[in-house]
Amino acid sequence: MTKYVVFALLLTASLASAQPIGPPNLDGWKLVDAKETNLDVKVQVAGLVFTAYVGFIENYQNPNDTAEFVTVIKRHVPVISIVEDDQQKPSLQAEVITNYSHKASNEALEKVKAKADAVAYTKWHIEKDLRTGQDVMTDSKESWLRVHNGDWVNGSGVISKELYSELFPGSTKATLVGVKLLLGNKYHILRADQADVVAKAEKK
Repeated sequence: MTKYVVFALLLTASLASAQPIGPPNLDGWKLVDAKETNLDVKVQVAGLVFTAYVGFIENYQNPNDTAEFVTVIKRHVPVISIVEDDQQKPSLQAEVITNYSHKASNEALEKVKAKADAVAYTKWHIEKDLRTGQDVMTDSKESWLRVHNGDWVNGSGVISKELYSELFPGSTKATLVGVKLLLGNKYHILRADQADVVAKAEKK
């Protein structure tokens, strides 16, 4: 009987250790960026160049340990803004329309950012460089990434970012549509929908 109890306890411990490790709780931490950094890519369709905003980056500082920070990457509903006509110089009318588009895009960004959710965390520390007296980032870093099934994966190092491309319908050339976040061989893609980009181009 005893050996079955021990086996059950070991099995329970094994299952518990297999559960994904969630990211740190940042309640009470201080947002240290004057403003966040946008994650965006330039998308070219039908001679037009758009900016597709897919997320943003924030940095938080631990109030109980001012040498400890966490960088957070958040995703939101993509916002697509016209940048310029790649084939013609913009006229005064086109410039007015573009400025209006930028204003509308900025307003749309503020709305979607309020509903953004975090998909990546990196915890890092600073220490005083004894030679220069400057604060420098240490080599010890730990990251969490939410993969597309909703689970969190955890590992050492930082979240890397690379541009993400797709083939548009009827095209043989890949077009940038987003950003791919990577932690080891796990990834999360932040992308603009092709149909939304095409619809934006047709409105122009």
